[in-house]
Amino acid sequence: MFEIPTSDPPRTASTFGTDIYSRIAMASFVPDFNSGLGIASLFALAEEFDTTTTEINNLTSNWSIFLLGWGGVCSVPLMKRYGRLPVLWWSQVLGLGFLIGAAAAPNLATFAGMRCLTAFFSTAPQCVGECIEGFV
Repeated sequence: MFEIPTSDPPRTASTFGTDIYSRIAMASFVPDFNSGLGIASLFALAEEFDTTTTEINNLTSNWSIFLLGWGGVCSVPLMKRYGRLPVLWWSQVLGLGFLIGAAAAPNLATFAGMRCLTAFFSTAPQCVGECIEGFV
């Protein structure tokens, strides 16, 4: 999957592995950070959408954290079928799109849906990282 280029002498196997690990680590950090960030903004979201913090927590944070797990489970068969890089690429693109949708959401239902979809689609790098760990 990841070939070490032989035409670039300064790029050795150890620097190549470090490069791959650092990219995967940053991509794996994002979904959990996004879910945790929503918890820190409960009061501001409740004020923005004119509701209670309990409703915000139930609709966005709980489901977002729940879907982090299912996104990983669903990404493994896709990696088996289409490969790690396409799944990593498209999950990040879709996750970014849903994150922008959550930032521009006009109401609570749209915000909750976008936030849950962001969590679901952004989890694939965590599974890709587990697959690559034994490879590099």
